[in-house]
Amino acid sequence: MHNRLLIVLAASVVAASTHMASAQEVTLKGITSFAENTFYSRGFERFIEKVNADGKGVIQINYIGGPKAMPPFSSSRNTMSMPSCF
Repeated sequence: MHNRLLIVLAASVVAASTHMASAQEVTLKGITSFAENTFYSRGFERFIEKVNADGKGVIQINYIGGPKAMPPFSSSRNTMSMPSCF
């Protein structure tokens, strides 16, 4: 009984690692309400740089920019139209 449990557990770990290895890189879009390269947006920009450097092959953030890329009142409308993950 104990050996059967170990075999099932080992098979589950192998199956899970195989599935994780075949997953594609996820790309997210990032916008900020502040203009690019300003005091208020630099923290977010540094965060994006770190995620992109550390997450190669797993996750990347495509920094679209600030209000020039997406006017302030349309960003909430676009967020509301996205499908929910929950």
